[in-house]
Amino acid sequence: LEWVDRLAQGLERLAAGGIDVVLLDLSLPDSHGLDTFIKVHAQVPEVPILVLTGLEDETTAVQAVQRGAQDYLSKAYVMVDSHFFLVRAIRYAIERKRTEEELRKTNQTLRALIHASPLAIISLDREGIVTLWNPAAERMFGWTEPEVRGRPLPVVPTEKQQEFRALLGMVLQGKEVTGVEVRRQKKDGSPVDLSISAAPLYDARDLIVGTIAVAADITERKQAERELARLASFAEHNPNPIIELDPHGHITYLNAAAAQQFPDLSSLGPRHPFLQGLGSVVSTLQGGRKTLFVREVTLGTRVYEQHLSHLQDDGRIRIYMADITER
Repeated sequence: LEWVDRLAQGLERLAAGGIDVVLLDLSLPDSHGLDTFIKVHAQVPEVPILVLTGLEDETTAVQAVQRGAQDYLSKAYVMVDSHFFLVRAIRYAIERKRTEEELRKTNQTLRALIHASPLAIISLDREGIVTLWNPAAERMFGWTEPEVRGRPLPVVPTEKQQEFRALLGMVLQGKEVTGVEVRRQKKDGSPVDLSISAAPLYDARDLIVGTIAVAADITERKQAERELARLASFAEHNPNPIIELDPHGHITYLNAAAAQQFPDLSSLGPRHPFLQGLGSVVSTLQGGRKTLFVREVTLGTRVYEQHLSHLQDDGRIRIYMADITER
């Protein structure tokens, strides 16, 4: 235990380090009142401080606690049983400060993660009012944090309100949602496709007080999927049969026309009359001697022209067919 009777001496000793806890009298010869605590706390913000006060200084002591002191003790009670009060107060103050520091570090880490996240992170209360809106959400949707905080979530179009309320209600019942794909809107009114994962937020009494959600912009992916579906529809709706074979001659794709005109093609596979004699053709294409091969095949009374091509990326063989009987 080290003791000094002036603030200047105390600050000088604190600067040297190695102090676990400070017992601070707010009435010193060279300093008085809340300013005494402010100066000490500024010198060693990481050290727990217990304020000693007279009855007339209790209001000031409360203000010190509000500014970061661990607790305050009345000099009158300490004098009655200094050992009991001081030992307990010091132990509690050190433990509370350690807990506060751990919580502060955890909160700093969480704030840094939320701020730096490339994904939008949004928190809502039970009424759907925005309580958290990180920088990625600003970039994704166009609204700044001051524009949305304390207001209803603005990204939900009118026609999607029922869907939004259903999802919010599900999370508020304690359920988590993962990878739900939804369409929302930006500040300029343009649509944005999102993949959303959300979980409930709990208070100290383990009651659900809101939700927190992470949103990824999947607009480009959805556009690519729609484009692929559009391109795929050309083959699927083509009135002429189209077939794909893997490098071993097994059928990997039949369009609707092929499946309808040759219903036993899938079951017979390479043994189907339509595919017989392809071995040498496939070898020629896979060997690179030709990129396109055309041949005619007769099935019953019908004659078909087959155009075979080799897909370089995965080795598949694609066959386009046309009925040329009338020709």
